[in-house]
Amino acid sequence: MTNERQLNVEPIISYPRQALPGETYLLTVDLRFSTEDWPYEEEEYPVHCMLDTGELFSQEPIVMGP
Repeated sequence: MTNERQLNVEPIISYPRQALPGETYLLTVDLRFSTEDWPYEEEEYPVHCMLDTGELFSQEPIVMGP
């Protein structure tokens, strides 16, 4: 028997609705958890998100945290 814990996660994605070529813009991804009780010992865990933009534009990750 495994001790599986499941979290229901809803991504909240924010980005500018209009853009100009050559300018820099910030796209953010926040996570909303739809669970009543946090099933883990630690309160914070790292989550990595890969954004597939193909050749539409270049991207550079910003690492948030300590």
